[in-house]
Amino acid sequence: MFNTEIIHFLQSFDYPWLHSFMEFISALGLVPIILGFVLGICFAFDFRKGLVLINIVAWTALATVTLKQNIDFPRPPDVDLTIQSGFSESVAFDLTDKQPQGFFETFSEEVLSKTRNDEFKRYGFPSGHTSIQVALWLSVILLFRKKWAYFLGSSIIILTMISRMYLGYHFLGDILGGLAIGLIISLALLRYIKNSKFYTKRAHNFKSLSFLGFPLLLIPFAFFFSPTLLGGIIGINAAAILQLQLMNVPVNNGFGFQRAITAAIGIVIYLIGFYLPRLVGIPIEGFLGTLITAILSFASFFGALALCRRLNLIRS
Repeated sequence: MFNTEIIHFLQSFDYPWLHSFMEFISALGLVPIILGFVLGICFAFDFRKGLVLINIVAWTALATVTLKQNIDFPRPPDVDLTIQSGFSESVAFDLTDKQPQGFFETFSEEVLSKTRNDEFKRYGFPSGHTSIQVALWLSVILLFRKKWAYFLGSSIIILTMISRMYLGYHFLGDILGGLAIGLIISLALLRYIKNSKFYTKRAHNFKSLSFLGFPLLLIPFAFFFSPTLLGGIIGINAAAILQLQLMNVPVNNGFGFQRAITAAIGIVIYLIGFYLPRLVGIPIEGFLGTLITAILSFASFFGALALCRRLNLIRS
């Protein structure tokens, strides 16, 4: 699982059009694209299901990033200099002959001592693109149960796993790890939320909204998690609770173009708030960074809902 044989096989199909296609598939897993997609569903199609997708993606990302930083396994080009990848920097040593040989064998202490002390922090295991796309699209398939969701979701999941190896970013073991995380988190949260009656309650109570409060349990351990991810989901969930308790579930007033405008407002306003700290150079670290991100996330999400109501695009 952690050698470069399958990557060399995939990269033997060296066609410019195929490389461009794989880069496109991989780009679908970037944070702005994923955020834009789930926010679009939340604002323009189904607020409750969109909110569930946002939480599933956030928890998957939190788990993946935390595991990456603590396990700290190398990327393929960190051990095999012949692997083609998008990394601009290259290591000064070649560990090709030190790669694991058995399928279930992992990296030796010799390999890890070299790669964990290098100047490039390229956390490999598990694959974040894989875990997030699996969690997102499996949830979309199970929530909407439409033919387009089955076809599009399964295609993106499979192609994402292939693209991350083809582009030299991940070992097969990283991909399988991401697959497992995406499956476990999405299925567990979907089961819990279904049992809480969140989808059917007209007047929500503590049980039906409890999953929105789960991220608060991580606040005492904020230094162990990404402040951007943790603060972002805390802010969104706080805004969602306020919306549901004070004004009930938002309902779209129109179709087609009006829904597109609603989605655009939600996506643009939230992304501006989410990325504002890095745009103005504010460092986001530790508890303070989590708090800043949570406040901006709350304001941008709730503000977007308020603007859409003001423009008569949604009603509560």
